[in-house]
Amino acid sequence: MPRVVDHDRRRADVTSAARTLIAREGFDATTIRRVAAEIGSSTTAITHYFADKEAMLVAVIQDAWDALTPRIAELADSSPGGLATVRMLLLAALPLDADRAAEAKVWLAFWSAATTRPDLRQVQRDGYAAFRALLENALEQARERNEIAANSSVAMCAEQLTLSVDGLLVQATLEPDRLPPPRQIAMVDDMLSRLRR
Repeated sequence: MPRVVDHDRRRADVTSAARTLIAREGFDATTIRRVAAEIGSSTTAITHYFADKEAMLVAVIQDAWDALTPRIAELADSSPGGLATVRMLLLAALPLDADRAAEAKVWLAFWSAATTRPDLRQVQRDGYAAFRALLENALEQARERNEIAANSSVAMCAEQLTLSVDGLLVQATLEPDRLPPPRQIAMVDDMLSRLRR
């Protein structure tokens, strides 16, 4: 009887292995041959799903956003709203544990690559737009609750918070001893304290 292959599972295995390699060894080291070795397979098994390295890397970053977006959307849905939700969203984006520290290394690799690769840049642009939309919604709730000034621009606040948390992610990834999780959390709380009425 022929073996039934779960193509979705196999594709997910490939992108997961590529993500692991990127976090461990960097973007340039993540080749089709290395990913195949990581999952104990042939390169043909990889090229069955992805035409080339570029297509595989686009899928990796898309999968990373696809994993992050529901996680933060669920946080937003289950949180109390307003600035408490803003805080939860910002903390969800930071390298506060080993899994998210590895995730942060992947983001850094892709940000660098996206400066010269339009397809990667588009995936990043779409992901950031979704994140800012969640922040804007929570900030609008905060304004309605008088947690922030009535004349605050939620779009501007969301943009500034996104930029700030990105900078914190970069610095905490590069210098984890200087910016351990408690300090990252304290910095987010300080940012939010400046927004309060």
